[in-house]
Amino acid sequence: NFNGYSGSFVMRKDRTILLLDKQGIDIVPTGSGTNNLFNIVFTVTVEDGTIYEFSERAVTQFPNGNTPSYTSTWHLTKITDIAGNFVEFLYDDYGFMEPLRSYTQSWETPTDLRDTQNPSRVYVNNNGPRTQVEDIYLSEIRSGHNTDLTNYDKVIFNYSANGIRKDVKTRYLESISVINRNNQNVKNQTFNYSYFGREHDTTFSYNSITIANGDYGAEIGALDPQYPHLNFRLRLDSVVEDNIKEHSFEYYQPNNIADTPNKTSFSQD
Repeated sequence: NFNGYSGSFVMRKDRTILLLDKQGIDIVPTGSGTNNLFNIVFTVTVEDGTIYEFSERAVTQFPNGNTPSYTSTWHLTKITDIAGNFVEFLYDDYGFMEPLRSYTQSWETPTDLRDTQNPSRVYVNNNGPRTQVEDIYLSEIRSGHNTDLTNYDKVIFNYSANGIRKDVKTRYLESISVINRNNQNVKNQTFNYSYFGREHDTTFSYNSITIANGDYGAEIGALDPQYPHLNFRLRLDSVVEDNIKEHSFEYYQPNNIADTPNKTSFSQD
């Protein structure tokens, strides 16, 4: 899915590509190794000759099991048109982040009762596996021409430091800077945030997080301090242009626990 194109394809064992949806494009995988997807990158050429390169990969791994790691995402790294104009995308890798595990319930008849005339049924709880996803962020966009790869305009993305964000264990976008090829700062955007939800206090305690109370947080181990706050949601409060013009956002929903269910609640936001 990129720049208006979307579809599906299958890579055969000989690394040739079978397109399932979109025709008129050419996909070429390259890289070392026979079946190791960690080393494979993709180059896509569309009808007008524009080339898209996908060479930044994100890995998903499973710390508590025998499931092998795999490449879960290929990020777009460069676009080049037939005239030699290019747009390049650079990324920063901040290690791995661990999302909340999934949780499902099924209404089942126990195996030893399935042949009886009136079998009883029970709820069976199932937790998804622990996963860790490579935490990759777009850090810079460059645009120029292939005749001079050192002369380009750029957009720089700045993120919060590690451990600052409270609702998830990742980072948030702090600012965007636009810089021309003369290294002059053309424009800045700064983003200010707070949170929907409430900190732990006497009225909001993890002691009440149970299946009986409509919350599966304890079932998936999400009450462990290694996980971020279950009740918070990041909220964009304002955007400031060039430290002068401010665009503020107001929300109809008041900021209290009654309006913000936990991420692991059976309720809805």
